[in-house]
Amino acid sequence: MKLLKHIAIIALIMALVPFSSSAKKARKLPMGAYIKSAKIDILSGDLKRYKSAIAMLDSLFMYYGPTAEAVQLRGSIEVDYIDKTPDLKKKMEHVKTLVSYVDTLHMTCDKDNKEVKKKYKKKCKELIIMNDSLVVKYWREFYNNGINLMNDNVVSLQEDIANETDSSVIIQFQEDLQANVDSIIANFELCLALDDSKIESYVGMRTIYDKIGDVENGIKWLIKGLDKAADRAPLLQTISYDYIKMGDYAGAIPYMREYVELRPDDLLTMGNLAICYNSQKMYDSSFAINQRILTQDTANVDALSSVGHYFRQSFIDAADSSRRYREAGNEAEANKWETSKDNFLDSSLVYYKRTIDVDPGNEQIQYLYGTYNYILSRWELAIEGFKAAAEINPKEADYWRSLGDSYIQTKAFAESAAAYEKVIEIDPTDVAIWEQLVSLYAELGQKADKARAEKQLKALK
Repeated sequence: MKLLKHIAIIALIMALVPFSSSAKKARKLPMGAYIKSAKIDILSGDLKRYKSAIAMLDSLFMYYGPTAEAVQLRGSIEVDYIDKTPDLKKKMEHVKTLVSYVDTLHMTCDKDNKEVKKKYKKKCKELIIMNDSLVVKYWREFYNNGINLMNDNVVSLQEDIANETDSSVIIQFQEDLQANVDSIIANFELCLALDDSKIESYVGMRTIYDKIGDVENGIKWLIKGLDKAADRAPLLQTISYDYIKMGDYAGAIPYMREYVELRPDDLLTMGNLAICYNSQKMYDSSFAINQRILTQDTANVDALSSVGHYFRQSFIDAADSSRRYREAGNEAEANKWETSKDNFLDSSLVYYKRTIDVDPGNEQIQYLYGTYNYILSRWELAIEGFKAAAEINPKEADYWRSLGDSYIQTKAFAESAAAYEKVIEIDPTDVAIWEQLVSLYAELGQKADKARAEKQLKALK
Protein backbone atom coordinates (compact mmCIF):
# COMPACT_ATOMS: atom_id res chain seq x y z
CA MET A 1 0.00 0.00 0.00
CA LYS A 2 1.24 3.47 -0.85
CA LEU A 3 1.49 5.17 2.54
CA LEU A 4 1.71 8.93 2.22
CA LYS A 5 4.63 10.33 4.16
CA HIS A 6 6.00 13.66 5.30
CA ILE A 7 2.58 15.33 4.96
CA ALA A 8 0.80 16.75 7.98
CA ILE A 9 -2.46 14.87 8.56
CA ILE A 10 -4.56 18.03 8.58
CA ALA A 11 -2.99 19.19 5.33
CA LEU A 12 -3.79 15.81 3.79
CA ILE A 13 -7.44 15.97 4.71
CA MET A 14 -7.65 19.56 3.47
CA ALA A 15 -6.22 18.39 0.13
CA LEU A 16 -8.77 15.59 -0.14
CA VAL A 17 -11.81 17.65 0.78
CA PRO A 18 -13.19 20.08 -1.86
CA PHE A 19 -14.66 22.63 0.53
CA SER A 20 -17.24 25.04 -0.85
CA SER A 21 -17.90 28.54 0.45
CA SER A 22 -21.37 27.45 1.61
CA ALA A 23 -19.84 24.57 3.56
CA LYS A 24 -17.59 27.00 5.38
CA LYS A 25 -20.59 29.08 6.48
CA ALA A 26 -22.66 26.06 7.62
CA ARG A 27 -23.52 25.82 11.31
CA LYS A 28 -21.20 23.56 13.25
CA LEU A 29 -22.92 20.37 14.44
CA PRO A 30 -21.84 17.83 17.03
CA MET A 31 -19.39 15.31 15.55
CA GLY A 32 -21.82 12.44 16.09
CA ALA A 33 -24.46 14.19 14.02
CA TYR A 34 -22.20 14.34 10.98
CA ILE A 35 -21.30 10.66 11.29
CA LYS A 36 -24.87 9.54 11.91
CA SER A 37 -26.18 11.49 8.94
CA ALA A 38 -23.44 10.15 6.68
CA LYS A 39 -24.15 6.58 7.76
CA ILE A 40 -27.84 6.91 6.95
CA ASP A 41 -27.07 8.16 3.45
CA ILE A 42 -24.46 5.43 2.89
CA LEU A 43 -26.79 2.65 4.08
CA SER A 44 -29.40 3.79 1.58
CA GLY A 45 -27.26 2.42 -1.25
CA ASP A 46 -28.36 5.33 -3.39
CA LEU A 47 -25.38 6.86 -5.18
CA LYS A 48 -27.19 10.21 -5.36
CA ARG A 49 -27.38 10.35 -1.55
CA TYR A 50 -23.66 9.64 -1.30
CA LYS A 51 -22.99 13.25 -2.23
CA SER A 52 -24.83 14.28 0.92
CA ALA A 53 -22.78 11.81 2.98
CA ILE A 54 -19.59 13.18 1.49
CA ALA A 55 -20.70 16.73 2.30
CA MET A 56 -21.38 15.73 5.93
CA LEU A 57 -17.98 14.09 6.32
CA ASP A 58 -16.25 17.03 4.63
CA SER A 59 -17.86 19.36 7.15
CA LEU A 60 -16.73 17.12 10.01
CA PHE A 61 -13.15 17.22 8.72
CA MET A 62 -13.34 21.00 8.41
CA TYR A 63 -14.56 21.56 11.97
CA TYR A 64 -12.93 18.68 13.85
CA GLY A 65 -10.11 17.42 11.67
CA PRO A 66 -9.60 13.75 10.87
CA THR A 67 -11.18 11.05 13.02
CA ALA A 68 -10.67 7.37 12.43
CA GLU A 69 -14.36 6.53 12.00
CA ALA A 70 -15.05 9.43 9.64
CA VAL A 71 -12.01 8.70 7.50
CA GLN A 72 -12.99 5.03 7.25
CA LEU A 73 -16.56 5.98 6.29
CA ARG A 74 -15.32 8.36 3.63
CA GLY A 75 -13.22 5.61 2.07
CA SER A 76 -16.08 3.10 2.21
CA ILE A 77 -18.21 5.39 0.03
CA GLU A 78 -15.82 4.70 -2.84
CA VAL A 79 -16.58 0.98 -2.60
CA ASP A 80 -20.03 1.34 -4.15
CA TYR A 81 -18.70 3.74 -6.74
CA ILE A 82 -16.07 1.16 -7.73
CA ASP A 83 -18.62 -1.66 -7.86
CA LYS A 84 -21.23 0.29 -9.78
CA THR A 85 -18.93 2.00 -12.30
CA PRO A 86 -18.62 -0.32 -15.32
CA ASP A 87 -15.92 1.62 -17.16
CA LEU A 88 -12.48 0.52 -15.92
CA LYS A 89 -10.85 3.87 -16.61
CA LYS A 90 -13.56 5.68 -14.61
CA LYS A 91 -13.09 3.21 -11.78
CA MET A 92 -9.52 4.50 -11.46
CA GLU A 93 -10.64 7.82 -9.94
CA HIS A 94 -12.56 6.01 -7.20
CA VAL A 95 -9.77 3.48 -6.61
CA LYS A 96 -7.29 6.30 -6.09
CA THR A 97 -9.66 8.06 -3.70
CA LEU A 98 -10.19 4.85 -1.73
CA VAL A 99 -6.44 4.34 -1.43
CA SER A 100 -5.98 7.96 -0.32
CA TYR A 101 -8.42 7.49 2.55
CA VAL A 102 -6.97 4.09 3.46
CA ASP A 103 -3.57 5.76 3.73
CA THR A 104 -5.10 8.65 5.65
CA LEU A 105 -6.62 6.21 8.13
CA HIS A 106 -3.19 4.72 8.77
CA MET A 107 -1.78 8.19 9.39
CA THR A 108 -4.72 9.17 11.59
CA CYS A 109 -4.26 6.08 13.74
CA ASP A 110 -0.48 6.29 13.93
CA LYS A 111 0.42 6.29 17.62
CA ASP A 112 3.16 8.83 16.94
CA ASN A 113 0.75 11.24 15.27
CA LYS A 114 0.16 13.92 17.89
CA GLU A 115 -1.96 16.07 15.56
CA VAL A 116 -4.95 13.77 16.03
CA LYS A 117 -6.50 13.62 19.48
CA LYS A 118 -6.57 10.25 21.18
CA LYS A 119 -10.36 10.27 21.40
CA TYR A 120 -10.51 10.46 17.60
CA LYS A 121 -8.56 7.21 17.29
CA LYS A 122 -11.24 4.87 18.62
CA LYS A 123 -11.58 1.44 16.95
CA CYS A 124 -8.44 2.14 14.91
CA LYS A 125 -7.30 -1.49 14.73
CA GLU A 126 -10.70 -2.72 13.61
CA LEU A 127 -11.18 0.07 11.09
CA ILE A 128 -7.71 -0.38 9.58
CA ILE A 129 -8.30 -4.12 9.12
CA MET A 130 -11.61 -3.35 7.43
CA ASN A 131 -10.11 -0.83 5.02
CA ASP A 132 -6.97 -2.81 4.28
CA SER A 133 -9.13 -5.81 3.44
CA LEU A 134 -10.90 -3.69 0.82
CA VAL A 135 -7.62 -2.95 -0.88
CA VAL A 136 -6.70 -6.64 -0.84
CA LYS A 137 -10.14 -7.62 -2.13
CA TYR A 138 -10.05 -5.25 -5.07
CA TRP A 139 -6.44 -6.03 -5.91
CA ARG A 140 -7.27 -9.72 -6.18
CA GLU A 141 -10.40 -9.00 -8.19
CA PHE A 142 -8.67 -6.81 -10.76
CA TYR A 143 -5.62 -9.08 -10.95
CA ASN A 144 -7.72 -12.20 -11.51
CA ASN A 145 -9.77 -10.37 -14.13
CA GLY A 146 -6.60 -9.46 -16.01
CA ILE A 147 -5.14 -12.97 -15.80
CA ASN A 148 -8.39 -14.66 -16.82
CA LEU A 149 -8.86 -12.38 -19.81
CA MET A 150 -5.28 -13.02 -20.85
CA ASN A 151 -5.45 -16.80 -20.50
CA ASP A 152 -8.90 -17.23 -21.98
CA ASN A 153 -9.71 -14.49 -24.46
CA VAL A 154 -6.33 -13.32 -25.73
CA VAL A 155 -4.95 -16.78 -26.44
CA SER A 156 -8.13 -17.96 -28.19
CA LEU A 157 -8.43 -14.76 -30.25
CA GLN A 158 -4.83 -15.01 -31.39
CA GLU A 159 -5.50 -18.59 -32.47
CA ASP A 160 -8.64 -17.46 -34.31
CA ILE A 161 -6.68 -14.77 -36.15
CA ALA A 162 -3.95 -17.23 -37.11
CA ASN A 163 -6.44 -19.77 -38.45
CA GLU A 164 -8.88 -17.38 -40.20
CA THR A 165 -8.65 -16.59 -43.91
CA ASP A 166 -11.54 -14.13 -44.28
CA SER A 167 -10.02 -10.64 -44.01
CA SER A 168 -13.22 -9.05 -42.65
CA VAL A 169 -13.47 -11.67 -39.92
CA ILE A 170 -9.78 -11.19 -39.10
CA ILE A 171 -10.38 -7.44 -38.65
CA GLN A 172 -13.21 -8.18 -36.20
CA PHE A 173 -11.03 -10.63 -34.28
CA GLN A 174 -8.24 -8.04 -34.15
CA GLU A 175 -10.62 -5.41 -32.78
CA ASP A 176 -11.82 -7.87 -30.14
CA LEU A 177 -8.23 -8.71 -29.29
CA GLN A 178 -7.32 -5.03 -28.86
CA ALA A 179 -10.38 -4.47 -26.65
CA ASN A 180 -9.33 -7.38 -24.43
CA VAL A 181 -5.74 -6.17 -24.29
CA ASP A 182 -6.91 -2.68 -23.27
CA SER A 183 -9.08 -4.22 -20.57
CA ILE A 184 -6.24 -6.37 -19.24
CA ILE A 185 -3.90 -3.39 -19.07
CA ALA A 186 -6.59 -1.33 -17.31
CA ASN A 187 -7.08 -4.09 -14.72
CA PHE A 188 -3.36 -4.26 -13.97
CA GLU A 189 -3.20 -0.45 -13.77
CA LEU A 190 -5.95 -0.60 -11.14
CA CYS A 191 -3.90 -3.21 -9.28
CA LEU A 192 -0.92 -0.86 -9.26
CA ALA A 193 -3.06 2.03 -8.05
CA LEU A 194 -4.24 -0.14 -5.16
CA ASP A 195 -0.85 -1.54 -4.21
CA ASP A 196 2.24 -0.76 -6.24
CA SER A 197 4.41 -3.03 -4.08
CA LYS A 198 3.00 -6.28 -5.47
CA ILE A 199 5.38 -7.58 -8.09
CA GLU A 200 2.67 -9.68 -9.73
CA SER A 201 1.13 -6.57 -11.27
CA TYR A 202 4.37 -5.67 -13.07
CA VAL A 203 4.81 -9.25 -14.23
CA GLY A 204 1.22 -9.24 -15.49
CA MET A 205 1.92 -6.09 -17.50
CA ARG A 206 5.03 -7.63 -18.99
CA THR A 207 3.15 -10.81 -19.87
CA ILE A 208 0.35 -9.12 -21.80
CA TYR A 209 2.78 -6.93 -23.72
CA ASP A 210 4.89 -9.98 -24.47
CA LYS A 211 1.85 -11.86 -25.76
CA ILE A 212 1.09 -9.14 -28.28
CA GLY A 213 4.73 -8.91 -29.38
CA ASP A 214 5.54 -5.62 -27.67
CA VAL A 215 8.58 -6.92 -25.81
CA GLU A 216 10.04 -3.45 -25.28
CA ASN A 217 7.07 -2.20 -23.26
CA GLY A 218 7.05 -5.43 -21.29
CA ILE A 219 10.66 -4.84 -20.31
CA LYS A 220 9.84 -1.30 -19.15
CA TRP A 221 7.24 -2.66 -16.73
CA LEU A 222 9.60 -5.23 -15.28
CA ILE A 223 12.25 -2.56 -14.76
CA LYS A 224 9.65 -0.46 -12.88
CA GLY A 225 8.99 -3.45 -10.65
CA LEU A 226 12.63 -4.24 -9.88
CA ASP A 227 12.92 -2.03 -6.83
CA LYS A 228 9.65 -3.43 -5.47
CA ALA A 229 10.82 -7.05 -5.63
CA ALA A 230 12.03 -8.79 -2.50
CA ASP A 231 14.02 -11.07 -4.79
CA ARG A 232 15.29 -9.23 -7.86
CA ALA A 233 16.79 -12.29 -9.52
CA PRO A 234 13.71 -13.67 -11.37
CA LEU A 235 12.90 -10.25 -12.82
CA LEU A 236 16.51 -9.61 -13.79
CA GLN A 237 16.64 -12.93 -15.63
CA THR A 238 13.39 -12.27 -17.50
CA ILE A 239 14.49 -8.74 -18.44
CA SER A 240 17.82 -9.96 -19.78
CA TYR A 241 16.28 -12.74 -21.86
CA ASP A 242 13.62 -10.36 -23.18
CA TYR A 243 16.41 -8.06 -24.38
CA ILE A 244 18.02 -11.05 -26.09
CA LYS A 245 14.66 -11.86 -27.67
CA MET A 246 14.78 -8.36 -29.18
CA GLY A 247 18.34 -8.96 -30.39
CA ASP A 248 19.64 -6.31 -27.97
CA TYR A 249 22.57 -8.10 -26.34
CA ALA A 250 24.04 -4.86 -25.01
CA GLY A 251 20.76 -4.11 -23.22
CA ALA A 252 20.75 -7.58 -21.65
CA ILE A 253 24.25 -7.35 -20.17
CA PRO A 254 23.72 -5.18 -17.05
CA TYR A 255 20.64 -7.13 -15.96
CA MET A 256 22.18 -10.53 -16.66
CA ARG A 257 25.38 -9.48 -14.91
CA GLU A 258 23.47 -8.54 -11.76
CA TYR A 259 21.49 -11.76 -12.01
CA VAL A 260 24.56 -14.02 -12.09
CA GLU A 261 25.94 -12.25 -9.03
CA LEU A 262 22.71 -13.15 -7.23
CA ARG A 263 22.58 -16.66 -8.72
CA PRO A 264 26.24 -17.72 -9.11
CA ASP A 265 25.25 -21.37 -9.58
CA ASP A 266 23.20 -20.72 -12.73
CA LEU A 267 25.90 -21.74 -15.20
CA LEU A 268 23.53 -21.66 -18.18
CA THR A 269 22.73 -17.98 -17.72
CA MET A 270 26.39 -17.32 -16.95
CA GLY A 271 27.25 -18.87 -20.29
CA ASN A 272 24.66 -16.71 -22.02
CA LEU A 273 26.21 -13.66 -20.40
CA ALA A 274 29.53 -14.70 -21.98
CA ILE A 275 27.77 -14.89 -25.35
CA CYS A 276 26.37 -11.39 -24.83
CA TYR A 277 29.86 -10.11 -24.02
CA ASN A 278 31.25 -11.73 -27.16
CA SER A 279 28.51 -10.13 -29.27
CA GLN A 280 29.71 -6.73 -28.06
CA LYS A 281 33.40 -7.66 -28.53
CA MET A 282 33.91 -7.53 -24.76
CA TYR A 283 36.21 -10.54 -24.95
CA ASP A 284 37.99 -10.04 -21.65
CA SER A 285 34.67 -9.97 -19.80
CA SER A 286 33.55 -13.12 -21.62
CA PHE A 287 36.83 -14.82 -20.73
CA ALA A 288 36.40 -13.94 -17.05
CA ILE A 289 32.86 -15.34 -16.96
CA ASN A 290 33.90 -18.57 -18.68
CA GLN A 291 36.73 -18.99 -16.20
CA ARG A 292 34.18 -18.65 -13.39
CA ILE A 293 32.08 -21.35 -15.03
CA LEU A 294 35.08 -23.68 -15.25
CA THR A 295 35.81 -23.31 -11.53
CA GLN A 296 32.42 -24.96 -10.95
CA ASP A 297 32.25 -27.25 -13.97
CA THR A 298 35.63 -28.24 -15.38
CA ALA A 299 33.98 -30.21 -18.19
CA ASN A 300 31.72 -27.42 -19.45
CA VAL A 301 32.12 -27.73 -23.22
CA ASP A 302 30.86 -24.24 -24.08
CA ALA A 303 33.16 -22.57 -21.57
CA LEU A 304 36.17 -24.67 -22.60
CA SER A 305 35.71 -23.93 -26.29
CA SER A 306 35.04 -20.23 -25.59
CA VAL A 307 38.27 -19.90 -23.62
CA GLY A 308 40.04 -21.67 -26.47
CA HIS A 309 38.55 -19.13 -28.91
CA TYR A 310 39.64 -16.29 -26.61
CA PHE A 311 43.26 -17.42 -26.70
CA ARG A 312 43.02 -18.04 -30.46
CA GLN A 313 41.86 -14.45 -30.98
CA SER A 314 44.66 -13.27 -28.68
CA PHE A 315 47.08 -15.23 -30.88
CA ILE A 316 45.73 -13.54 -34.01
CA ASP A 317 45.98 -10.08 -32.40
CA ALA A 318 49.53 -10.77 -31.18
CA ALA A 319 50.57 -12.00 -34.63
CA ASP A 320 49.23 -8.79 -36.17
CA SER A 321 51.12 -6.71 -33.61
CA SER A 322 54.33 -8.63 -34.19
CA ARG A 323 54.06 -8.09 -37.94
CA ARG A 324 53.37 -4.36 -37.60
CA TYR A 325 56.34 -3.81 -35.26
CA ARG A 326 58.64 -5.81 -37.53
CA GLU A 327 57.52 -3.82 -40.55
CA ALA A 328 58.23 -0.66 -38.54
CA GLY A 329 61.76 -1.90 -37.76
CA ASN A 330 61.15 -2.42 -34.03
CA GLU A 331 62.57 -5.92 -33.67
CA ALA A 332 62.54 -5.95 -29.86
CA GLU A 333 58.84 -5.21 -29.65
CA ALA A 334 58.13 -7.57 -32.54
CA ASN A 335 59.94 -10.40 -30.75
CA LYS A 336 58.02 -9.72 -27.55
CA TRP A 337 54.71 -10.08 -29.42
CA GLU A 338 56.06 -13.15 -31.21
CA THR A 339 56.63 -14.84 -27.86
CA SER A 340 53.16 -13.82 -26.66
CA LYS A 341 51.69 -15.11 -29.90
CA ASP A 342 53.15 -18.58 -29.38
CA ASN A 343 52.02 -18.67 -25.75
CA PHE A 344 48.47 -17.72 -26.72
CA LEU A 345 48.35 -20.40 -29.39
CA ASP A 346 49.60 -23.04 -26.97
CA SER A 347 46.92 -22.00 -24.46
CA SER A 348 44.27 -22.14 -27.14
CA LEU A 349 45.26 -25.69 -28.08
CA VAL A 350 45.20 -26.77 -24.43
CA TYR A 351 41.57 -25.70 -24.15
CA TYR A 352 40.64 -27.14 -27.55
CA LYS A 353 42.11 -30.47 -26.45
CA ARG A 354 40.16 -30.33 -23.19
CA THR A 355 37.03 -29.63 -25.22
CA ILE A 356 37.71 -32.60 -27.50
CA ASP A 357 38.30 -34.89 -24.51
CA VAL A 358 34.83 -34.02 -23.22
CA ASP A 359 33.12 -33.74 -26.61
CA PRO A 360 35.00 -35.69 -29.31
CA GLY A 361 32.15 -35.15 -31.76
CA ASN A 362 32.69 -31.37 -31.81
CA GLU A 363 33.42 -30.88 -35.51
CA GLN A 364 34.48 -27.22 -35.33
CA ILE A 365 36.90 -27.72 -32.45
CA GLN A 366 38.44 -30.80 -34.06
CA TYR A 367 39.12 -28.78 -37.21
CA LEU A 368 40.56 -25.82 -35.28
CA TYR A 369 42.73 -28.21 -33.26
CA GLY A 370 44.10 -29.62 -36.50
CA THR A 371 44.56 -26.18 -38.09
CA TYR A 372 46.59 -24.62 -35.28
CA ASN A 373 48.70 -27.70 -34.72
CA TYR A 374 49.46 -27.53 -38.44
CA ILE A 375 50.60 -23.91 -38.00
CA LEU A 376 52.95 -25.11 -35.27
CA SER A 377 54.24 -27.95 -37.53
CA ARG A 378 52.86 -30.54 -35.13
CA TRP A 379 51.89 -32.82 -37.98
CA GLU A 380 50.69 -35.86 -36.06
CA LEU A 381 48.39 -33.76 -33.89
CA ALA A 382 47.16 -31.91 -36.98
CA ILE A 383 46.36 -35.26 -38.62
CA GLU A 384 44.51 -36.31 -35.47
CA GLY A 385 42.28 -33.23 -35.58
CA PHE A 386 41.61 -33.21 -39.35
CA LYS A 387 40.92 -36.94 -39.43
CA ALA A 388 38.39 -36.65 -36.61
CA ALA A 389 36.67 -33.70 -38.30
CA ALA A 390 36.48 -35.58 -41.60
CA GLU A 391 35.00 -38.64 -39.91
CA ILE A 392 32.36 -36.46 -38.24
CA ASN A 393 31.46 -34.71 -41.49
CA PRO A 394 32.82 -36.64 -44.47
CA LYS A 395 31.11 -34.30 -46.97
CA GLU A 396 33.30 -31.33 -46.06
CA ALA A 397 36.09 -31.12 -48.67
CA ASP A 398 38.28 -28.77 -46.60
CA TYR A 399 38.70 -31.43 -43.89
CA TRP A 400 40.01 -34.01 -46.39
CA ARG A 401 42.18 -31.39 -48.11
CA SER A 402 43.79 -30.37 -44.81
CA LEU A 403 44.24 -34.01 -43.86
CA GLY A 404 45.98 -34.68 -47.17
CA ASP A 405 48.25 -31.66 -46.69
CA SER A 406 49.23 -32.92 -43.22
CA TYR A 407 50.02 -36.43 -44.47
CA ILE A 408 52.32 -34.94 -47.13
CA GLN A 409 54.32 -33.22 -44.36
CA THR A 410 54.98 -36.64 -42.79
CA LYS A 411 55.71 -38.18 -46.21
CA ALA A 412 52.74 -40.51 -45.81
CA PHE A 413 52.01 -40.23 -49.53
CA ALA A 414 49.56 -43.10 -49.83
CA GLU A 415 47.43 -41.69 -46.99
CA SER A 416 47.68 -38.22 -48.52
CA ALA A 417 46.49 -39.52 -51.90
CA ALA A 418 43.54 -41.28 -50.23
CA ALA A 419 42.53 -38.04 -48.50
CA TYR A 420 42.80 -36.03 -51.72
CA GLU A 421 40.69 -38.63 -53.52
CA LYS A 422 37.94 -37.88 -51.00
CA VAL A 423 38.19 -34.21 -51.99
CA ILE A 424 37.76 -35.16 -55.65
CA GLU A 425 34.71 -37.24 -54.81
CA ILE A 426 33.15 -34.12 -53.35
CA ASP A 427 34.45 -31.66 -55.95
CA PRO A 428 35.73 -33.28 -59.17
CA THR A 429 36.67 -29.83 -60.58
CA ASP A 430 39.36 -29.01 -58.01
CA VAL A 431 42.37 -28.40 -60.25
CA ALA A 432 44.87 -27.96 -57.40
CA ILE A 433 43.98 -31.35 -55.93
CA TRP A 434 44.26 -33.10 -59.31
CA GLU A 435 47.73 -31.57 -59.65
CA GLN A 436 48.67 -32.91 -56.22
CA LEU A 437 47.35 -36.33 -57.16
CA VAL A 438 49.43 -36.41 -60.36
CA SER A 439 52.57 -35.83 -58.25
CA LEU A 440 51.56 -38.33 -55.58
CA TYR A 441 50.68 -41.07 -58.05
CA ALA A 442 54.06 -40.53 -59.71
CA GLU A 443 55.79 -40.78 -56.31
CA LEU A 444 53.88 -43.95 -55.51
CA GLY A 445 54.49 -45.47 -58.95
CA GLN A 446 50.78 -45.73 -59.72
CA LYS A 447 51.05 -45.15 -63.46
CA ALA A 448 47.42 -45.86 -64.35
CA ASP A 449 46.17 -43.53 -61.66
CA LYS A 450 48.66 -40.88 -62.74
CA ALA A 451 47.49 -41.12 -66.36
CA ARG A 452 43.88 -40.87 -65.29
CA ALA A 453 44.63 -37.80 -63.15
CA GLU A 454 46.56 -36.14 -65.97
CA LYS A 455 43.66 -36.77 -68.39
CA GLN A 456 41.20 -35.24 -65.94
CA LEU A 457 43.51 -32.30 -65.31
CA LYS A 458 43.86 -31.65 -69.03
CA ALA A 459 40.08 -31.70 -69.45
CA LEU A 460 39.65 -29.14 -66.66
CA LYS A 461 42.27 -26.80 -68.06
